[in-house]
Amino acid sequence: MHIPALNAHSLMGHSLYKILFTGLFAVYPLLALTTLRGYRAVPILLLLLAIIALVRKVRAWPAEMTQWAWALALLTGPFYLAYAFGGLEAPSMERVSYGWLFLAIGAAAYVAKPRLDVFAWALVAGAYATLLAQWISGGPRPSLEFNPIPYANVAAAFFCLLCVWAVHQKRPWQMLVVVLGLVGWLAVIGWTQTRGAVLATLPGLIYILIHFAQRFGPKMSVGALVALCVVAVAGDALSGQVVSQRFQLAGADIRQYREAPETFSSTAVRLELWRAALMVVREHPMGLGEEGARAKAMEWTKQGRLQSYIQPQLEVAHFHSDYFQQLAVAGYPGLLGLLLFYGLLLRYFFGHRRHMAGPMGLVLIVSYMVSGLTDVPLYNRLTLFTLFVLITLCFSSISSRTERQHR
Repeated sequence: MHIPALNAHSLMGHSLYKILFTGLFAVYPLLALTTLRGYRAVPILLLLLAIIALVRKVRAWPAEMTQWAWALALLTGPFYLAYAFGGLEAPSMERVSYGWLFLAIGAAAYVAKPRLDVFAWALVAGAYATLLAQWISGGPRPSLEFNPIPYANVAAAFFCLLCVWAVHQKRPWQMLVVVLGLVGWLAVIGWTQTRGAVLATLPGLIYILIHFAQRFGPKMSVGALVALCVVAVAGDALSGQVVSQRFQLAGADIRQYREAPETFSSTAVRLELWRAALMVVREHPMGLGEEGARAKAMEWTKQGRLQSYIQPQLEVAHFHSDYFQQLAVAGYPGLLGLLLFYGLLLRYFFGHRRHMAGPMGLVLIVSYMVSGLTDVPLYNRLTLFTLFVLITLCFSSISSRTERQHR
């Protein structure tokens, strides 16, 4: 790659962009869950800064951005296809299409080279800023007027990113600070009592165990696993066994649903909504769009083909799973596109696993895949914007490092 020579004025401009991009990425975990406008404001400011940078000729298009473009094409393509067939509303298509704007952010950030370490330390501060705001707002469900489920899913993603950062700290005081950050994010998640988000922290913890096994051998990995289990049990006991009781309740609800599906429970609602999504896609392989799928499922509840207790959920919400939501909204192509989207990103980040941003991207994607089992992070703006911001940061960081190696 040819790198043009820079004069003093250009160098000063690059330094300014580096500071601005670094600052905006770092402020995201501080604001994403502490204000209703923060998760929107930072992407808007990043986009405006990227446009200014591109207009001022501070631009580039590394190969990594092409990979991100292909991933976005796989994610959005089925929505465009469904829209062309008349089964999808424009708002659904517009929401997933926001990702294309982040290509401009990524291209400009690639040249500015935002510092990843500043963002990582901001994750630590963000944990306690979020916890404080959550406490001030009056409690866990809901938190700061957010829906607690996507709120907790974002916290789980931040936790997983910090897990990657934790294993690379060499000084004891740095490790202590990062561990405190991890505890803070766990407290945020535990307070929301969101089971899916608890499971979405596992990719980060598994990464720590794999790192210990590779670096110190299986015995150390087993010791780390035992220590994590002890910490988890102790934390659950200190919280009054809130988390474990939630999982026990889910097990009881599943057994009840098998025996008496007409009995209402939060788990029964999800299982019935998933059954509704499968019924929609069987009759409409290309999907019916969000409104169309909900209307069809609502009609079936009135006919007695589905349980009536899902009616309130269908009136205002979704099918409680990204995978089933994709089936109902965009049909079989939607589910295939989603799986290919995740698969392409996982393959790319695994190929760059030796760079800090590679493992960060890996645990982020797996965390979202887990969250998507029982919620719709790709249909909620808070979780969707967070994914785009974090993926863009990982891509720009890897691109900058690849350029330095080639140079």
